[in-house]
Amino acid sequence: MSVRRLALWSTAVVTACVAAAGLVSSLPASAASTTQDVFARSWGTTELSPHAGIYVGVATASVTGGTGSWVVQATATVVNWGPSDYYRCRLSDGDGTILNTASALVGNSTTPGNAGAGALVVPITVAAVVNSKSNGNWAALLCGHEGGNRPSRVDPGATVWAHRSPELQLQ
Repeated sequence: MSVRRLALWSTAVVTACVAAAGLVSSLPASAASTTQDVFARSWGTTELSPHAGIYVGVATASVTGGTGSWVVQATATVVNWGPSDYYRCRLSDGDGTILNTASALVGNSTTPGNAGAGALVVPITVAAVVNSKSNGNWAALLCGHEGGNRPSRVDPGATVWAHRSPELQLQ
């Protein structure tokens, strides 16, 4: 998905949601249904650690309302004007278990110390399944990079969307 299409999609989803408060907002669907959707969005820029291997929380969706499996998809637009590096965004649950990871090469490939031909701005999408517990759970999007001393960020509008279905089949 292009950055422009992602921005348009994010704007449409946020416009359709009721006004949200705070840095990150979760908007659950009706609790009376057997399916449930939760959408969370980051409202500000998230500065990533300049140090390799340090993951920073970007957005979190609370998956509550009984036990069950949720399909979770998260997207973050990573920006790095410095030397290119491998960036990874991952989904983790409330126990800190890494559910899945996606990566991209982001940054300037003409700068000394680069890791290869990357783009300066790249959307990274990751999906996973998280199981809610009777006392709830959450799915967190965290992002970081491999190389050293790379000042970079995730643009506002990173999203975490979770959908619960009583008949989820894992294949």
